[in-house]
Amino acid sequence: WSIGFQLSFAATSGILLLRRPLRDRLRPVPSWIAEPVAIGLAAQAAVFPLIAVHFDKVSVASVPANVVAAGLVAPATITGLAAGVLSILSQQLAGPLFVLAGFPTGALEGVARRFGRSELSQISVPNFGSFELIATLLGLAAIGLWLNRRGWSARWLALAAGIVMTAALIAPAAVSAPPGLRVTFFDVGQGDAALVESPG
Repeated sequence: WSIGFQLSFAATSGILLLRRPLRDRLRPVPSWIAEPVAIGLAAQAAVFPLIAVHFDKVSVASVPANVVAAGLVAPATITGLAAGVLSILSQQLAGPLFVLAGFPTGALEGVARRFGRSELSQISVPNFGSFELIATLLGLAAIGLWLNRRGWSARWLALAAGIVMTAALIAPAAVSAPPGLRVTFFDVGQGDAALVESPG
């Protein structure tokens, strides 16, 4: 039930289910751009509803940040791992590799810091509750099926997402109406009017 596990599970699921169809849609784009964009979009789409529920805000900077950072991840991982393994044998031999690993790692940190300070780094989504979560997940599933060319299933899921989202918009108004509130609608043929009477 931890938030970290939910986000990791969602991001991994998004990448496994959506990366390939998104990558196929971006076929004219060079692979060194298309691949990180597809991975970023897939992961971000999957974690978006959970982030909105838990934190009341979402980031739209993560996809461009991933594109910029994509080329730095492999060098940072490989040199860091090699330095870690070599340090078991000799700290002195591993030293230069750790220094070398510091360059891509520092650059990754800089990218994260730069995009984190961007105006796009956080968009507020207050009151994102259960209805919105379910509607968004259904919508994402519909997009996934559509990307995988399963049109009819996608349409049914999109319809379900629309119904749930409509309920999400109507339910708060129904619940928040004060007791004793009375609304009368007058239909007089050539026009109409509404009379709202509050308890006071």
